[in-house]
Amino acid sequence: MFPIFAWLRLLGVHNADDRILGLSYPWIGRARSVVRLRSIYPDSHLMYAHLLRIVLYYIMYEASQAAWSVVLYGKSIPNGLPIWIYGFAMIWEYYNLIFVRSALG
Repeated sequence: MFPIFAWLRLLGVHNADDRILGLSYPWIGRARSVVRLRSIYPDSHLMYAHLLRIVLYYIMYEASQAAWSVVLYGKSIPNGLPIWIYGFAMIWEYYNLIFVRSALG
């Protein structure tokens, strides 16, 4: 979300403040403020690390979902249904974070 907010600021949306995201995502906001204060490394390194962590968690989720769906359901569910359910839940979560819990909504 931080890169998306930076892109929105480039387009002229002045309400897209990183402080809002820092409060919505405190585990990233606190780490980002420490990195900025200490100048340990660029912000992009922290963002890439979190992005790769999200990709890793998604791969782990899909592997677990595939293994358990074979064990529990066999062929009783349509192909791709778990991926669509997870995708819709993730979109709904980000919608809530941006439009319900922030000042942009």
